[in-house]
Parts: sequence; structure tokens; C-alpha cells
Amino acid sequence: MKEEPIIKEARDKHQLGLFYFCKTVSEDFGKLCGVEMETMVSKNRKREAVAARQLSMYALTNLGINGKYICWFFNRERTSIYYSLRSAKNILDTEEKVLEHTNNIIKKHEQRRV
Repeated sequence: MKEEPIIKEARDKHQLGLFYFCKTVSEDFGKLCGVEMETMVSKNRKREAVAARQLSMYALTNLGINGKYICWFFNRERTSIYYSLRSAKNILDTEEKVLEHTNNIIKKHEQRRV
């Protein structure tokens, strides 16, 4: 029974680390698209905010973050995550510069991969 709070503390610390990891990756995409972090996680549907959100979700899945955690972080449904991943893949297939910047951000955070 005494080990349970220690396990809970370790779990909470791990969740906090995941949160800051997701936040730093998303902030990088926010800077790339010129969008504030609050705008990205809100229900805003402006083109820049949506693109930054979709690219962030794509990068986070490539970095090993669980889809359920991405849903919680961006306050979205499971199906919208799948749609965002498909849309981000379409963006990356058509835009060379965005693909280059996305790969640079993924490489930057690669050592913190989950």
C-alpha cells in the first residue's frame, strides 16, 4: 500500500512531461504558422490555426504520442484526429517548404521521443 502514492507521483510526473512535450511541439508549429497556442487549442477554424493544429497532431503521432492523449491535449474527438492526420498528410504531400519545416521540428524533438 505504501508504494501506491509513489507510483501515482511517477505517473503524474510522466503525464506532466508529456504535456510540456506536446506544448513545445505545438508552439513550434504555432510559430511556423503565426498562431498563438491558445488559438490552436481553441475551436477556432481560421486557416492558419487549423493548419498549425493539424501539423502538430501529425508531428506528435510521429513522435510516439498516443492518440487519446492528443485528443485530450487539443480537446478534440477521436475522429477529428484521424481527419487532421489525413489533412496534414495532404498538406505535406503538396507543400515542399512545409514538409521541410515539419521534418526539422520533428528532428528537433526526436531525442525526447516517447
